[in-house]
Amino acid sequence: MKSALRIIIIEDNPDDALLVTREVEHAGYVVQAQRVQTAEELRDTLAQGTWDLVLADYSLPHFSATEGLAILWETGLDVPFIIVSGSIGEEVMAQLMKDGAADYVMKDHLPRLGPVVKRELRDTDERRRKRDTERALVESEKRYRLLVESQTDLIVKTDPEGRLLYASPTYCALFGKNPQELTTLSYQPLVYPDDLPSVEHTVADLFHPPHSYHYEERAMTVGGWRWVEWATRAELDSQGNVVALIGSGRDITDRKQIEEKLAVSEFDLQQAQAVAHVGSWRWDIAHDEFAWSDEMCRIFGIAPHTFTGSVQDVIAHAIHPDDRARIEESNRAIIEDHNPQPLEYRIVWPDGSVRTVWVKPGEMTLDDKGHVSSLTGVVLDITERKQAEERLAHEGDLLRLTGEMAHVGGWEFDVATGEGTWTDEVALIHGLDPAAPTNAGLGVSFYVDESRARIETAIKQAVEHGTPYDLELEIRAANGEHKWVRTRGVPVQKQGKTVQLRGTFQDITERKQAEEALASSLSLLKATMESTADGILVVDLDGRITLWNHKFSDMWQIPEALLSKHLDELALNYVLQQMAQPETFLAKVRELYGQPEESSNDQLVLADGRIFERYSQPQRIGDEVVGRVWSFSDITERKQAETQLRQSQKMEAIGELAGGVAHDFNNLLTGILGNIALMRSTLPSADPLLENLNAAETCARQAANLTKGLLTFSRSAVVLPVPTKIADALDATLVLLKQSLPATMEIIRDYELTAWNVLVDQSQITQILLNLAVNARDAMKGKGTLTIRRRNEVVEEDYVQTHPFARTGEFVHLSVTDTGPGIPPVILEHLFEPFHTTKPAGSGTGLGLSIVYGAVKQAGGWITAVSTKGVGVTFDIYLPRCLEEPMQSFAPSPLSENACRGMILVVEDEPVVRSVAQAFLSKSGCTILTAVDGASAIDIFKDQRANVGLVFLDMTMPGMTTDEIVQAIRALDRKVPILLNSGYTSNDTVKRMLAERTVQGFLGKPYELHELLDTVDQLMKRT
Repeated sequence: MKSALRIIIIEDNPDDALLVTREVEHAGYVVQAQRVQTAEELRDTLAQGTWDLVLADYSLPHFSATEGLAILWETGLDVPFIIVSGSIGEEVMAQLMKDGAADYVMKDHLPRLGPVVKRELRDTDERRRKRDTERALVESEKRYRLLVESQTDLIVKTDPEGRLLYASPTYCALFGKNPQELTTLSYQPLVYPDDLPSVEHTVADLFHPPHSYHYEERAMTVGGWRWVEWATRAELDSQGNVVALIGSGRDITDRKQIEEKLAVSEFDLQQAQAVAHVGSWRWDIAHDEFAWSDEMCRIFGIAPHTFTGSVQDVIAHAIHPDDRARIEESNRAIIEDHNPQPLEYRIVWPDGSVRTVWVKPGEMTLDDKGHVSSLTGVVLDITERKQAEERLAHEGDLLRLTGEMAHVGGWEFDVATGEGTWTDEVALIHGLDPAAPTNAGLGVSFYVDESRARIETAIKQAVEHGTPYDLELEIRAANGEHKWVRTRGVPVQKQGKTVQLRGTFQDITERKQAEEALASSLSLLKATMESTADGILVVDLDGRITLWNHKFSDMWQIPEALLSKHLDELALNYVLQQMAQPETFLAKVRELYGQPEESSNDQLVLADGRIFERYSQPQRIGDEVVGRVWSFSDITERKQAETQLRQSQKMEAIGELAGGVAHDFNNLLTGILGNIALMRSTLPSADPLLENLNAAETCARQAANLTKGLLTFSRSAVVLPVPTKIADALDATLVLLKQSLPATMEIIRDYELTAWNVLVDQSQITQILLNLAVNARDAMKGKGTLTIRRRNEVVEEDYVQTHPFARTGEFVHLSVTDTGPGIPPVILEHLFEPFHTTKPAGSGTGLGLSIVYGAVKQAGGWITAVSTKGVGVTFDIYLPRCLEEPMQSFAPSPLSENACRGMILVVEDEPVVRSVAQAFLSKSGCTILTAVDGASAIDIFKDQRANVGLVFLDMTMPGMTTDEIVQAIRALDRKVPILLNSGYTSNDTVKRMLAERTVQGFLGKPYELHELLDTVDQLMKRT
């Protein structure tokens, strides 16, 4: 019968494929052939079943034998691959054979194909049988090795010289060696010295019949000395020579240890029987004889071998009276009912002491009539046990009471079953009946949310890894009440496995509430400390820092790391380095530490100029002083403000005084200058008295300038500020300066190209620079340099912190610097006070710098002075920027003589001023009405309202304020012009009334005739 053969033919020519197939069929096979031409076809075909042979043309249009061979190797199939080609080189064929081709046949020698196929199929079958045999052998060896290595016994094989040929994994593990180490080294386990002679003798006997022995030895293992029981035999060859030694061993250490413990236990039992006072007895009921052992005699307090007597004698003399009836009833039950029972009763020793025994009947014998003839038993002295039970009961009561008071109880649960128990207190904490059964699942069910997850994790860790736990968790009791509990669990293990959990369970709700209240208090305390502006430090009596806030560390610039060391001495040393007078500071600290009950309050000056206020109080718990609290307040700014306020108040008071003097003086000067003008108008131009009048007028005008300076300082001079180009104001003033200063003084101007506008009266700039220049001239004795500097400047907060009266914003900064000798610090403190001068008597009024101060303040700015001895002094003036542009100026038209044709009401309380005003206005052609106070003025105005063309009103009148007089006039006539005049008034009041248009003009005293006439004429023409 022909064999079936499945062939894959790699061939692009169908005819060649058919020829190849027929050649194989001629070799005696039934061929099933599949022709392929590409790699994809080959892969698909190989996947379609089992193939016996691959025949491949070497070269195809889109494929080759080399690629086909590679694909076959990729599959891992053991299929012969034969090249059938028309032409192929020897080198190519050699490479194909090297790559795995089985053989090759040229197409012009196809008859060779049949034998080649047969040979290759035969070789393939042989390879497969050999491979299957080798695989079976390997599997057999694996099974044998697995069988050997799965044994818990030790298996070892050596050659006759003792070199290891094989050692089981158990043997390797016991001795801590791997198989390679054991087989490559001359390893011999260390045998216990006492066992070595026996082991050596046994090994020597293995070389003699019967060639097998059993023995025990102690060997050094990775776990120390271990007992090993060996069953050994020798392996013989066909001539009976020993070729190997095979041993099977077992670790019997545990058994040996148990045997040793058993022997010890038997000895201990014998000792325990004597120590436990267990006595034995035999009662011969038929003859009423009672036999005791020596130990029983000792239990009853008599010497061994001295007891003689009957049961009744024992009851009468040795049994406690209260227990005799029970003994007699027990004996009756034995004799009549054949029912011996254990019995506990008290005995009385000969010395009268009472002890407790436990009697256990043993073997009972009956006679041939069925009567009890004898009974044996034992007696145990349980006095100490009874006492221990009483103590235990007492301690149990005490423990129960403690648990109730502390709300703590105990519990235990079986890990496997979950069954367990807990004390009454644990049940009550859960809100359960103590008599109700419990289990682990029930206990866990009371935990809420996160607490349940935590307890479940803790129990799992305790069971799996033996980890105890101690947790504070939240439960919901059976009545719905939320409670905090502390539960502690300890695993109980047997043979390394957790079998039980037991622990304690405590209601800590009150403690948690107290802790929360304490935490809230501490949080409030901490928030309070950190929110206060004071630096706080608390030190105990041992000099340890217990508390501080960040403000304290910031104020004293002490690193937190240093304070964290809690040593007051370190912080104190840090503080002393910053004190202006460290010795005084330290002395006060030592004094207070030496007087714990004392309180203290003082002020500290630091080296950097800061000022701290220090408070110190004892820290008390109840009535006991436990430390000291230090509190520090930075009062530097407050002190500076107080100094500034005092200076401001002093300047304000001086200003009020100066303004009052100036007011009265201006009224007098108005009368003097007015009368001089009237006198001059009546004298001929050549009259010699005119010279005297001119001299008197000059003196009066000087007095007027002095008065104006006082008003400027007090800021009572009326100025009408307008948006002004500072450059124009400075230029106009410098023209006057050059005329007033000697040629030996050089004036330097240092201006920025652009200049902001300011809101000032030109007279203010003139007063400021003129007075500063005159002071500089006197200081430099007429020779030197005067530098006037102008800058636009933005004032920041850091400048304001160090300069009183300063404020932030945009300012024009003027500085005036001279090259004089400078001003001493003691003079700088009073520099702007009126009448304060260092010049010789008659050389100055002392008003120059006070006038500057007042003018600057009226302009909304501030002035400071800095001086360096021998170098000079610099005055810095800051005037606020004005965003409005200056208005165009215009020239008034000249007045004609006798222009006044109306009626004027002059309201003035000073007679001399009133008469001068009346005379001035009358000479100009006006009709004059006069009033000496507000009330009379109102009455006159009511009568002459239709005729009065202007009211000339002094602002300081008796009886009524200026506002009241003006409002009364406006109530009668809303249009009549009102011209105010005063020698002293509020600049703000005049500005307000002008802005409200309740008045139409203002004229300061003393005034000139032409000033009065010009102003009156302008106001009357408007109406």
